[in-house]
Amino acid sequence: MKTVLLAVAGLVFSNGTLRAQDSPKFEVASIRKCDQASDAADRRGGGVGVSPGRLSVTCMPVIFLIQGAYVAFANPIVRPFDSVPVSGGPSWINSDRYHIEAKAEGAPSRQMMQGPMVQRLLEDRFKLKIRRETKEIPVYELTVAKSGFKLQAMKEGECTPPDVASALSQTCAVTRLGGAQGPGKPAFADFNGMSMEEFSVNLIQVLDRPVINKTGISGIFHVRVEFAPDEVTPRFFRSRAPGAEPAGDPPGGPSIFTAFQEQLGIKLEPAKGPGELLVIDSVARPSAD
Repeated sequence: MKTVLLAVAGLVFSNGTLRAQDSPKFEVASIRKCDQASDAADRRGGGVGVSPGRLSVTCMPVIFLIQGAYVAFANPIVRPFDSVPVSGGPSWINSDRYHIEAKAEGAPSRQMMQGPMVQRLLEDRFKLKIRRETKEIPVYELTVAKSGFKLQAMKEGECTPPDVASALSQTCAVTRLGGAQGPGKPAFADFNGMSMEEFSVNLIQVLDRPVINKTGISGIFHVRVEFAPDEVTPRFFRSRAPGAEPAGDPPGGPSIFTAFQEQLGIKLEPAKGPGELLVIDSVARPSAD
């Protein structure tokens, strides 16, 4: 049986295994374990800093690096970290935390450094072997409603890419979510500077299943929708135990299905579609600097 190789966004797929062997790599990378005692403050406020040609990871677990490299920044459409489930691997990938200081040649983009270049780092230094599986799962298909598409495309310069934006409010591809702001008030989801494809991908932060874009609409949009939370918007909805007293007045607004049609002119339809899963076959604690 022949081995089929398919290169996508810097990855090579060989029988489902993902390898970043042809991606750019950091010139220098220092990795050290975050010490629980001396780095206590970093453990509380860990994160990732990106500047031209440099990547700084402060006290983050390996699972976060994997989700960032193989999900969020794996290709130019930035995705939520948890939009693709990751299974397998030892328990320490969730508990052990690491500091990483990496320097690249030139000034590659944030997406390149946090995606393909961190993939190379994980595969070279953590000996990561990971593969992608696809299976049919429940999804929503996003289509244009009979009433017609109601959004106006943003003009050039109304938002700027994350690499060059100076303020969050001016940045493209930013999501803001808010619960009901009082009795009878709706929750909201706000997506700034996104294509319909990016918007669909990021709806996993709101809905209970992935969304597949079938609108055929091009352009960049600012999308804001207000709705009453329920079971299909689990991040906003808190169910109560049987027999418990109501927590307060229910939020107002239409269901998210109605809100999409009335406010945006698009429609969510339940369907079956491909779902991704990342499986870790092996990983090791990093080699010394």
